[in-house]
Amino acid sequence: MEIRNAAGAAELAASANKAKTNSPIDNKAYQMFYKTMQAERKGRSQIEQGDDLEKVSKSIDQAMDFATKLMLSSAKNMGFPDEDGGGSKSTEMMEMAKGVSEMMIAKANVNAQIAQLKASKNPVIDLMNLKGKVVDYNDDSRSFYGKPVTYNYKVSHSEQSESAFVTNHFTIYDEQGLTVRNITQTGKSGTHTLEWDGKDNSGNEVMPGKKYTLAIKSEGKKDVGGNSNVSFPVTSSATLSGVVEGVKIENGSATGVVINGHTIYRDQIVNVRDIEELENDVALNTDLIGQKVELDLSRAQVKNGFLDVYFNNHVEKPGHLKAEVYDSNDKYITTLINKEEINVGSSKVRFPVDLDNGNYKVKVSVQDLKDPANIKNVKLEDKRSVFVGAIVPRDGIFMSIDEEAFSAHNIGAVVGNFPTPSERKEEAYLNSTVTYADDVFVYKKDVENKPTILFDKAEDDSIIEYAVQNIYDNASGELVAIVRGEYRVHDLLNDNDQTTILHNMVYQVISNDVATELLKLNQYTEEQIAAKQVNFLKPEYQKDYNAGKRSVTFPSWNGAFIDAASGPAKEDAQYRREFIPVYRSINAQQEIGAQTTGNTIAEKQTAKVVDVRTKKGQIELSLEGDITIPASKVISAKKV
Repeated sequence: MEIRNAAGAAELAASANKAKTNSPIDNKAYQMFYKTMQAERKGRSQIEQGDDLEKVSKSIDQAMDFATKLMLSSAKNMGFPDEDGGGSKSTEMMEMAKGVSEMMIAKANVNAQIAQLKASKNPVIDLMNLKGKVVDYNDDSRSFYGKPVTYNYKVSHSEQSESAFVTNHFTIYDEQGLTVRNITQTGKSGTHTLEWDGKDNSGNEVMPGKKYTLAIKSEGKKDVGGNSNVSFPVTSSATLSGVVEGVKIENGSATGVVINGHTIYRDQIVNVRDIEELENDVALNTDLIGQKVELDLSRAQVKNGFLDVYFNNHVEKPGHLKAEVYDSNDKYITTLINKEEINVGSSKVRFPVDLDNGNYKVKVSVQDLKDPANIKNVKLEDKRSVFVGAIVPRDGIFMSIDEEAFSAHNIGAVVGNFPTPSERKEEAYLNSTVTYADDVFVYKKDVENKPTILFDKAEDDSIIEYAVQNIYDNASGELVAIVRGEYRVHDLLNDNDQTTILHNMVYQVISNDVATELLKLNQYTEEQIAAKQVNFLKPEYQKDYNAGKRSVTFPSWNGAFIDAASGPAKEDAQYRREFIPVYRSINAQQEIGAQTTGNTIAEKQTAKVVDVRTKKGQIELSLEGDITIPASKVISAKKV
């Protein structure tokens, strides 16, 4: 890559400089401006080393600042131009404006060269080869755009006294290195966030569009013999670590890497290293809290006649667990079988063994009882990543942030810092397809809105009698209307089967009550479908019906309120609705039983997540189709 020197950045200034030698600059102030530009050009031409490009940039900034202030001052004193529209003062102002423009061009060229130079010297310039590597990166700079910004930082110490406490002193600097804000908070070990409201120490909002850098200094105190002012060492910084999951591509070029679902740009990276496998057990101290660790569940230890086997079971209907035991040289020793019931997820089985204390390897498998006629042994995976949430040094175990317990001996590698709770939640939605509640609608007086909802078939001999749609004011949450929807399974049949059902019902005992007649018609129709006396549902209903779903279509709401004095519904107002099925049983003697209600449900949609962000502590998801929803509406999420 060719890096031009600083003099090359000023080539565009040369021709303009020749023109200026004949400019009519008579005023003393303009002579000062001219000398400033000449000195700035001379300085640029004398700087030949790439490392001095920063000096060039700084000299241009100083000259531009002087020129701009001089122009503003002169413009105030210049008055009106000469009658011919020009004059020496106007000409001088034009010359100065050209000079400032020239320096702006030179500054842009120098900045471009600085970026090229940094890229050429950056040892991690080949971002495409960083996947799976551990990257240390600076996370101390944020741009302020009028909304609160969040900084990430980590705190570490090895003090285990219950009286220990940490105080963090944060200082936020502007681009000139001047202190903007001082913040002091109590803290603890781990990775955390600091939210800054964008205000300085005087309570004034800082200038937007600028970068602000965080510095942190922490101190630890503990109580010793009644003296609560005894210090202990604490380290803190905004340099974090993580495993590279992917590469960020913008306009066809690699610009950064992806760690924990977030983009880390090239200039943030300070170090790259391989994941180091640990030969010895990691020390269980507070420095481990907040770290992401790679587990090797094939590692096991015998202590005092017992072998603890940790496992991560994914078999939904597990039977016996079997552990094949090997020594450190991979020589087979024995097979252990646990006949007690185990659950899905991570857990531990303790086996009494006649083995020497020491380290062993295990291969764990579980019976899959999903098909009793074909029972299989499924090998369980022994690699997994978790985040350390707590440690229990006395027992030699640690707890993940999901409250799962593992032995320190199972830690194969420590690979970086875990994201903050909000970042963890964001990461869960990235690259996912979500099913979410789509229960808010806009009322339109002249537009029909007839929702069709699928309810679950009753588990007993009950059938759906009807369903209700509860409508709430979306702003106040007040229930404003109830709309009834009738269940009409007869309408789901094709025309011939509808005729057959009605013909047969003529010989049934029919009530004079319309609701009772409809209930018995539905029951008789479902019986005939189950007995295959009628063969064809309409195609659009067949699949859902076979899956145990029963559809109810509701009439369009007319906008009337329960409390007529509060209504009717306002045009374009937002309302929220939920649906509740009502079941009724009928015995063989056609006697109608008790009425029960089913689960309340909301309308659902499924879409792919495009982006995730946190606003005022609440996670928002941007979905395909230009839709934004709060995460609170998500019913389920599945990684793509």
